[in-house]
Amino acid sequence: MPHFYFDTWAGDHLTVDDAGHEFGSVEEAKQLATITLLDMARENAAGFDGMELAIDVRQEEEPILKTSLLLKVSTAGS
Repeated sequence: MPHFYFDTWAGDHLTVDDAGHEFGSVEEAKQLATITLLDMARENAAGFDGMELAIDVRQEEEPILKTSLLLKVSTAGS
């Protein structure tokens, strides 16, 4: 079964996944990366005016895909 690593970005802060996860396909890894990214945004949204989050999915050192989210909150007129 293929082994995928999920390296997460919160702004400029990188957390490298050394353990990884096994999935049956790239599509399964993509689905989990997307759900995880949305969960990260939900957990960190309170009190922020904006954030950049991303998850880089790789097999060993080879990048497979990247999910990213930019959230910006501004008041009317700014």
